[in-house]
Amino acid sequence: MRAKLEASDAWVDGRATAGYQGASVKRNQQIAEGSPIALEFGDILVGTLERHPLFISAVLPNRMYPPLFNRYEGGMHFGNHVDGASRIVPGHGAARAHGCIRHAVSLAPGRLRWRRTGHRKIRMACMK
Repeated sequence: MRAKLEASDAWVDGRATAGYQGASVKRNQQIAEGSPIALEFGDILVGTLERHPLFISAVLPNRMYPPLFNRYEGGMHFGNHVDGASRIVPGHGAARAHGCIRHAVSLAPGRLRWRRTGHRKIRMACMK
């Protein structure tokens, strides 16, 4: 998964999904939301999380939205900002509220790491 993401030509300026406050401090790249690789890997990650009992019992998601795939290279960063409470999900036509738990998912070789900001990490097996 990591190699395919790194080799993808679908990387765009990360400010494409930044809100008003975040756009001025967001300097990264992300896979275009509607690209085939974003859809394929998003389905894999959401499916993996939906089948993981610890994740489900820890966050009790009502629904899960497609993940965003970001990368930081050569001095890129995402400066101080306040995350938006909602985001436009392509194809749904309306803003969707985020859940009350802000979370991040990062890929490490052979495993998926999920962490709630400021809380302990929970590690899960990931499909390669």
